[in-house]
Amino acid sequence: MNLSQDPTQKESARAPWTRFLPLLVMVAVLALLAVGLLTQTDDAKSVLEGRNAPAISGKTLDGTQFSSSALKGKPMVINFWASWCEPCREEAPLFRELADKLKGQATLVGILMRDNPGKARAFAQQFGYTFPSLLNTNNNLAFDYGVTAPPETFFVDSSGKVVKRKIGAITSVEMRQNLELLGIKL
Repeated sequence: MNLSQDPTQKESARAPWTRFLPLLVMVAVLALLAVGLLTQTDDAKSVLEGRNAPAISGKTLDGTQFSSSALKGKPMVINFWASWCEPCREEAPLFRELADKLKGQATLVGILMRDNPGKARAFAQQFGYTFPSLLNTNNNLAFDYGVTAPPETFFVDSSGKVVKRKIGAITSVEMRQNLELLGIKL
């Protein structure tokens, strides 16, 4: 070994492109991350689709008890919402209208997510909600359904199976299409 050899000579013997290798790897990782985020859809299939919907029970905004077990044999539309959620405000008139139209055909149930009960009651009153909305104070129902942020809507058929999940605010066209999956035509 030659002790007098310049250590910079060893570096210059490497191919010039290797100096940029860490930068290239970082750019590739960022590009893959960006593609993943930009191609995410609002109707990503839930692991619950085709499976029995988790049971729903608890205290509602008006203080009554609710349990989905009492609805056996009846389809359900479950909407996770919050008063602070802007997309929830956008879809609120649709859910108010839906509550009236579904009577006798299916049950509409709201589930609060990380919300103040007083503000949620004011929201429900402002938008004329007449359907039960569960308080979900410990967020266990959101966990059971795999919901991370409102709004999300689940369509459950009369056998209790989750047929469809909609992430984000739902439109009237999407609502009609998903209700048809439950055998309901409005």
